[in-house]
Amino acid sequence: MRGSRIRGLALAALVGAAVIALALPLLPVPLATALPGPGGARTVAPDGPDGPDTAPPACGDYLAGRFAQHEDDWGAAADFMAAALARDGDDLNLLRRTFLLFLGEGKLDRALPLASQVSQRDHDEPIPLVLLALDDALAGRWDQGLTRAAALADDGLNRYVKALLSAWLTVGKGDPATALTLLEPLATVPGLGVLHALHAARVAELAGNT
Repeated sequence: MRGSRIRGLALAALVGAAVIALALPLLPVPLATALPGPGGARTVAPDGPDGPDTAPPACGDYLAGRFAQHEDDWGAAADFMAAALARDGDDLNLLRRTFLLFLGEGKLDRALPLASQVSQRDHDEPIPLVLLALDDALAGRWDQGLTRAAALADDGLNRYVKALLSAWLTVGKGDPATALTLLEPLATVPGLGVLHALHAARVAELAGNT
């Protein structure tokens, strides 16, 4: 029972850390073209070259998606970009944009497969790694999640994300003592001492070291 409780709390902490990470400006494209806007009216797809019942080619879908983004209709933008990607699957930038749009819309069922594709083609992309590590944790794949977390860079905001993900994935495995060690880099980062103390205290409590 205690092990289940610890894993449950680890998952809760991981979700919180991942939500913060996914909201941070770690994106490979400018924020103005990647993050969801305040919302807007649903954009109507333009007619294809042969009339309203004909799907536009990849270029048409892409341009329609960019227009939908400009109009703050992120759901339509994601759908148009996905249609363009289906016609031009080799375009990594298009793959990234489509992934970020579905993620911004909260459509994780569409974003996760794209995250895997982005990560396979560009191992340094942090946002797909964070999302995939969270999915691993939710499925109990603690070691696989730790492998993804280890691939995150050690600079910038990644230092915070990497330490938290690694520590709480390790808690999920049932090793809070090692998790405390993984949290230690946070204590040396100016401004993150309080975060280190908060998470370290919670892990120590779970380990029974209160």
